[in-house]
Amino acid sequence: MMLEWIDKFKAHLEEQGYRRMTLVGYIDDIKQFHAFLRRTLGREPELSDLSPELCRAYLAEQAQSYRRSTLMRRLASLRSFQRYLMAQGQIDQPFVPPTHELNQYFEQAQETQAVVCLNSQELRMLWERLLQIETPRAKRDLALISLFVEWGFPSEWLIKFTLDDLDLDKERIRVTDIARNEIWFPIKAAVEPLRRYLDIRPRFNAMPGTKGLFLSQLGRSISRQSLWQSLRSWGNVLHFGKALTPQALRNTAAHRLSRAGVPGIVLQIAFGHTNPLSTRFLVRRLNRACADEDTSLVPILHPDNTITMERGAEERIDEEFLASLSAVPIETSMDTPEPQEQQEEA
Repeated sequence: MMLEWIDKFKAHLEEQGYRRMTLVGYIDDIKQFHAFLRRTLGREPELSDLSPELCRAYLAEQAQSYRRSTLMRRLASLRSFQRYLMAQGQIDQPFVPPTHELNQYFEQAQETQAVVCLNSQELRMLWERLLQIETPRAKRDLALISLFVEWGFPSEWLIKFTLDDLDLDKERIRVTDIARNEIWFPIKAAVEPLRRYLDIRPRFNAMPGTKGLFLSQLGRSISRQSLWQSLRSWGNVLHFGKALTPQALRNTAAHRLSRAGVPGIVLQIAFGHTNPLSTRFLVRRLNRACADEDTSLVPILHPDNTITMERGAEERIDEEFLASLSAVPIETSMDTPEPQEQQEEA
């Protein structure tokens, strides 16, 4: 039965250390395909039922209701499942047609929703407005925002950072990628906001044993949903002209870093991508959507409360940092973009 192999594929992804949201996306997409096959065949599908014809029919149906980015995600998930089945000797021939044979479905699909980037002046305005609000939450969220803007880290990483991951003396932060590699990223724009947040962090009354870097009002590590809602509320309170979301902030970082010529391997790791084509797809999309936005500089907050606009931590990438990445096993297979994160990241 196909369902049995979907469960085995899920276990395989878990063993590979895939991020939870990516794993959920893959499995949900494949189960959507399974449901289509069951509806079309009128019975439980077998692996022997998988064929290019049925795959085309599925994508044609999806193109009637979903955006182009969703269609790309579905295709990426099916290709990943296909590779797994072939590696396990369960199928002999691919059932997913080549991408160039599917262009008609991408053309039929709805346009992807607008991509939001914040330009350098909008970032400065955001910094200035948050600095006028003397509350622990404002200080915490400016520190969070500065990390998003610095490297475009996934929300999942920010909510999992612990106090041990931050080294302000050396101005760096430790991330753990999907393969559980530990990498110290330099920071610059985030240094002073983080320093100020740490000064008031005790006011969040951390629960015993809580080592999370960013705390909620209840003294626990902040949740993904709380992070998303907090940013959105600041956008409303400050009457910000654009949607203030994790994805908008990550887009801003990605656009700046790619324009600054940061090596692809650095971008891939910072963005939490398992596939280099996910990074290339994002960069191309941002280059089109944000071509008129100047994102080259970020606000640098100083101890005397002044702000200067400078390049971010990308200027601190050196040979030692790049050498530390050489031992990190990075996926290099040529595939379509991986499943994107769900609404909290949108």
